[in-house]
Amino acid sequence: MRAYYLTGSQFAVSNLALRRIKIARFADLNDPFELLGVDIGNKEHRSAFRATKDQLNESKGLICFSKSWSSPLMWGHYAEKHTGICLGFDVPDKLFEPVIYANACSKWR
Repeated sequence: MRAYYLTGSQFAVSNLALRRIKIARFADLNDPFELLGVDIGNKEHRSAFRATKDQLNESKGLICFSKSWSSPLMWGHYAEKHTGICLGFDVPDKLFEPVIYANACSKWR
């Protein structure tokens, strides 16, 4: 599968020259609601979620790719407000996990 990585031009040049891409820590993501698929209204859940997120931040990272390079929203958010670069990679399908978006979690309410 072709996977696309949108980034600012200064980072893209560095990525190409050094043949590497930065893997972000969870604490450094631009979306403060990342991983927020839990009920944080409950104090115990909120505390456990924070602890888990802190633990993940110490030992794991995250890099996001897209199936498409042509989304204006993605270019606005991840490629220096439409002035960056999109890098394409051919990667075996088995190395990817899709993101599943849901409109509501009525099952748990």
